[in-house]
Amino acid sequence: GLKVADLLPLPHPGSVAPAGLCRLSPDLTSLQVHVYNQGTAPAPPSMVHLEFANNPGGVDIPTPELTRGGSAVLEVAFPANCWDASNNCHFRIGADFTGVVEESDEVNNNATGVCAASIQ
Repeated sequence: GLKVADLLPLPHPGSVAPAGLCRLSPDLTSLQVHVYNQGTAPAPPSMVHLEFANNPGGVDIPTPELTRGGSAVLEVAFPANCWDASNNCHFRIGADFTGVVEESDEVNNNATGVCAASIQ
């Protein structure tokens, strides 16, 4: 069949979204987004869109070309006002936000995550 890429945000091994997508930088100040190509073809450079709660507009992060089975780690600092009264920070990740990658599954590009107070 046709070989196509399939990009998705990857949660911690053995975990699921939303909490599984809370992958932290070593200093705990940034969110790490792991973008993985689980397709059968390489993915050209693309854009990840990350939206934090209470931060309209979000941020676009350039994603490098990803080989078949390849991944990239993108890091974005947590905005202070993302944390709500319960000390949770909700966020949305959109891989290939601008739709440049021909994919076998476009739905799994988008995921919703949350980081809890324990890391703040």
